[in-house]
Amino acid sequence: MFTHTPRLTPSTAKKTARWAQEKGASLVEYALLVALIAVVCISAVAFLGTSTSKSTGDAGTAVANGGAEDTPTTQPEMQCAPGWQIQLDQFGNPYCYP
Repeated sequence: MFTHTPRLTPSTAKKTARWAQEKGASLVEYALLVALIAVVCISAVAFLGTSTSKSTGDAGTAVANGGAEDTPTTQPEMQCAPGWQIQLDQFGNPYCYP
């Protein structure tokens, strides 16, 4: 059978050349995006790396100790106004109650 071969007219040649240039530009844009994402990721790891490693280390220590803290904390002595008494809230924190 017959196969149709499109003719390359000046207008289609311009379109083809423009599309070829756009493909190259999009490749450059993708490369810039990948580089920007890499810089952001490296900056985030550098900024959050030390605090994250300390937090995970503290969590690992707490799990290893069965949830007990390394050093027990004591509440400072609390004083209320005359006629008020010290109560504990649901979390064990003291507060003054009339």
